[in-house]
Amino acid sequence: KNISPKYNDENMATLFINRGKLDNFSANKLVKALDRLSHIPSDQIGQIRIQKSYSFVDIDKSLIDSAIKGLNNKKILGKKIKVEEAKK
Repeated sequence: KNISPKYNDENMATLFINRGKLDNFSANKLVKALDRLSHIPSDQIGQIRIQKSYSFVDIDKSLIDSAIKGLNNKKILGKKIKVEEAKK
């Protein structure tokens, strides 16, 4: 997914999510979860990186708290997920 031109690194923050490819987690499922549970539309989401057992997603800094509140400890694909702001 390409980052929208209105975003740059200065106003984006990265979320760490403890689910990845081994959990059948995908960028599409993550975008849907952010929209449904945190009310964050896809145009507010930047780059998504799905790794083997975890994922990263860039979103506008102003939306970090709502993303964490909306997703943390919620079940996605039958498993509770943990979400936090990624360490720099």
